[in-house]
Amino acid sequence: MTENKDKEFYTRREVQERLGCSLAFIDKRLPRVKIGGKIFVPAADLERLLKGERVDAAA
Repeated sequence: MTENKDKEFYTRREVQERLGCSLAFIDKRLPRVKIGGKIFVPAADLERLLKGERVDAAA
């Protein structure tokens, strides 16, 4: 996967590739944004999760 530091959102599939977890886990644990019929995860929240910080799906 190509890394883009300026990316603001990742698709659920991109998050799945980076974390190696199921889509169900992503849906339960990470906040999502719907843009034009597609579901994205904010890059800031993904980076927080990768650093070991808590991320609330309700936030």
